[in-house]
Amino acid sequence: MIGWFGAELHRDQRSDRRRKNSRNVYISLLAAIRDYAPFILKKVLFEAGYRSCLPLAEEALAFYNTAEEALDVCFEELKNCGQGRLELVSLDKKAGHAVIRCYQSFEVDAVKGIKLYRTPRVSCDLLRGELSACLSVILGCQMVCMEMKCAAM
Repeated sequence: MIGWFGAELHRDQRSDRRRKNSRNVYISLLAAIRDYAPFILKKVLFEAGYRSCLPLAEEALAFYNTAEEALDVCFEELKNCGQGRLELVSLDKKAGHAVIRCYQSFEVDAVKGIKLYRTPRVSCDLLRGELSACLSVILGCQMVCMEMKCAAM
């Protein structure tokens, strides 16, 4: 246990507090972009996700022998960061096609209750960028992830 402002917190409580703080920062950032430059929201989120995951994907590629192993490590790291649980359903390296499912998406949870997008459809643009970076680096070809269906909304 670690004392924090006179209170003792267990490791799980500290982790929950960090996730809640990250969520609040994320929502505040989204709201600011929505208020001042809504036309760039999707692009900014995608690019932020892409750039933030490049080092992770490069490291996974260097240490693991197969694309599947490297992707599993990336998915586990994203889950540990609170992005949600990712599942690689199928991977066709030759065609440059993958099917990935996400459960308990951080982005969906964060935007519930706030009117963020101009359309009713929510897209997890940050996660799309993160997955695009992982797939592009690990498969060695430029990949852009598309959200085909959202089961969380």
